Amino acid sequence: ILNYPEAGSVTLDAEYLGSASTQDTGLQMNGSSTFTTTPAGFCIQSPDANAECSGTLSDCSVFKAAGDVFNLGIRAVAWETSGESGADFCAGNSTTRNFRFSNLPLSHSLIAPAGGNAGNAGVASVSFANSNGGDLIVSQTLSEVGVFRFSIAGGQSYLGATLPSAESANLGRFVPASFLLDVVDSGTLAPACTGSPGFTYIGQESGWSVLPTLQIRALNRSGNLTTNYTNGAFQKLAITDLGRTAPAADDVTTLSDGVTPAPVIVTDGVPSLSIVSPGILGWNFSLADSFRYDKTPAARVGPFQPALTFDLAAFSDSDGVSSQPSPPSVTPAAGFPQRYGRLRMINAQGPETVSQLSMGFVMEYWDGTRFVINRDDNCSAWTTADITYSGNHSTLSSASGIVASGTSTLSIQPNGSRGTDTAEWNLPVYLQDDWSGTGLINPTGLATLGVNRGDDRIIYWRER
Repeated sequence: ILNYPEAGSVTLDAEYLGSASTQDTGLQMNGSSTFTTTPAGFCIQSPDANAECSGTLSDCSVFKAAGDVFNLGIRAVAWETSGESGADFCAGNSTTRNFRFSNLPLSHSLIAPAGGNAGNAGVASVSFANSNGGDLIVSQTLSEVGVFRFSIAGGQSYLGATLPSAESANLGRFVPASFLLDVVDSGTLAPACTGSPGFTYIGQESGWSVLPTLQIRALNRSGNLTTNYTNGAFQKLAITDLGRTAPAADDVTTLSDGVTPAPVIVTDGVPSLSIVSPGILGWNFSLADSFRYDKTPAARVGPFQPALTFDLAAFSDSDGVSSQPSPPSVTPAAGFPQRYGRLRMINAQGPETVSQLSMGFVMEYWDGTRFVINRDDNCSAWTTADITYSGNHSTLSSASGIVASGTSTLSIQPNGSRGTDTAEWNLPVYLQDDWSGTGLINPTGLATLGVNRGDDRIIYWRER
């Protein structure tokens, strides 16, 4: 039995010389034969730490970012024992240092995530030359996320013989190199009162008409999309890793002092993260988000359009893959005005003998110089259940409705006695005003029966 520990084409020469002991003195026989020995296999492995991945593949330690260079060793080895395959050739087999081969195809395959994209390898063939003696290290890259294997297909012709196939152990886990956050659409704020035009009273809550469109792309080191990242458990970015800073004040408008930015209160809904397409995540703000400008007497300014900025924070997933520097901001559009508004009750008076008396009320806003009726208000709902009425000389009829062009009326039924009843309307802050210079309070109205109160604008009069 001949055992040759190297690869190559070998010629054996044999010569037989007869002798007296074998009774063939003078006999000479010559022979020659050539045979080829191939490597028994190839050891394909990376000498880098954490290169191999086993167990739950999506939970393996991070090996490299997609697109980063790593070392891949390929060694032609001799036979050691029967039944060897794959990684077995890396355990104790000697190197066939004579092996030479140019452009030996090297392929790769995706092991996980299932059904993903195998991407591209930087090195697709290797050459064994005199300089590496059957053992070489190549600088390899993979463009995608996941766990992979490298292989050499069998059947390559080598000196008239056929080379065996070879395959590495699982290599990975490869992760994205970075995330890129894009604001595709900053969204649109919604007016609390829709119409043409719509508007929102200062102090009144409003929300989104169109949610912002935010996309997060998982990129390799070359800046290309890694589509495998969003495939099952290989996605390590969670909604809790993302953060935004809501605006505390308007970007442009100030309070009546002309200095202090108009303060804003933002209430956060619950955001979410969704898969837009392979490798692209959508960061979704919530329709439950609400915004309101803080109403104080100092907020009595002319109408203005909201100008708000939401700052987006830098973020990382649980593998430490980070967003690229300087995330953008969200600056939603707002094609409607904020108005400093109030509800004003109009005093009523009349004989105590009438069956009904009307008390009007109007929705007003500060136009920058004075209060004017808000003719655009066709949506403010009202109910007499919110009115505290003294009821000594009359009864306030229960009613509810929606104002029309900023106006409406209440109905009062006199009981036949003379005097004045007081109505206080318990309203949300956005319809209160600083009626007496002491802060925002509810509006009040008077219903005077059988007594001529005269004109409220007259301080003193006397008959002559």
